Amino acid sequence: AGTRSAPAPAPPAGGDGDSRAPPVAYFEYTHRGGDGTGPKENQDTYFTLRVDARNYVWAVFDGHGHDNGRVAAEAARDAIRSFFEAPGNFARLRAAPEAAMSDAFGRANAAVRAAIMAGPGVFEQDGHLVQEMDPDEYDCPLGYDVVDGGTTATVTALVDGRTLVVAAVGDSCGVLATTAPGGALRC
Repeated sequence: AGTRSAPAPAPPAGGDGDSRAPPVAYFEYTHRGGDGTGPKENQDTYFTLRVDARNYVWAVFDGHGHDNGRVAAEAARDAIRSFFEAPGNFARLRAAPEAAMSDAFGRANAAVRAAIMAGPGVFEQDGHLVQEMDPDEYDCPLGYDVVDGGTTATVTALVDGRTLVVAAVGDSCGVLATTAPGGALRC
C-alpha cells in the first residue's frame, strides 16, 4: 500500500464552533460497472468515520471476482473501520502514519483471506486459496481451481484538521475538492 501525507489548506474561522476545524463535506458515488445493462454486480462499498470535528477517515473498496468480490470488499471495509475505531489506532496516524496504515491494510488482508477461506469448498493448496470444482462440470482435471475475488482499497484520514494521510492498493480512488469563490467545486 502506498502512503502519502500532505498538509491541508489552513482552515477558515467559524464552522461548528471550533475555529481550528475546517468545514468538511463528503459525498459518495458509485458506478455499476460494465455498460449498465448486464448482470454485473456492483461490489463497491465504503465507510466514513467521524472521530471528532477535526479527525475523519474515509475509505472506498471495489471488490472484484464473481464469487468473492463482495465478500472481499466488505471484509476489508469492516477490518479497516474496526482498526481506526479501536482505542489508540487513530492517534497512531499522528506519530507514525505509514506504520498505522500498513497495520490497517495488513489486518484487512487477513480479514479478506479469512472471509474467503470460510466459503464452501475453499482450502489452501501450495500457498494459494483454491476451491473445489466438479471436474465433470468444469475444465478442472485437479478437481479445484484458484478462487476468484479480491478488492481494491483507498483510505484517507484527515488528522487534526490539517494533514491528509492517504494509503491505497489497486485502482480505487477518492477525489479531494474545494469550493472556489462563487461555490464552484475545484478538484
